[in-house]
Amino acid sequence: MSDNDPTLFDDLRALDKACGHDTSKNDRAIVLLAACMERGVNTRARLVAVLKHLGFTHSHLAIMLKERLGHDWQIDPDCRYSVLT
Repeated sequence: MSDNDPTLFDDLRALDKACGHDTSKNDRAIVLLAACMERGVNTRARLVAVLKHLGFTHSHLAIMLKERLGHDWQIDPDCRYSVLT
């Protein structure tokens, strides 16, 4: 899936909305990062570029990627993230 696919942004916006107003920004970022990874948007640069369109900052996403590494996702030798199952 390409991050140029307009359905990606529609799907992410719907997922973000489904999280609800009571969900913390950190938890929303985790959900959306994982959704991106599952759709093939899996490098740090692409993840940040996509989610900046939904109002997240580079620094916030970088922190979440680092903090949740080994808990929610992993990174391979080619620097591609994937969701832990």
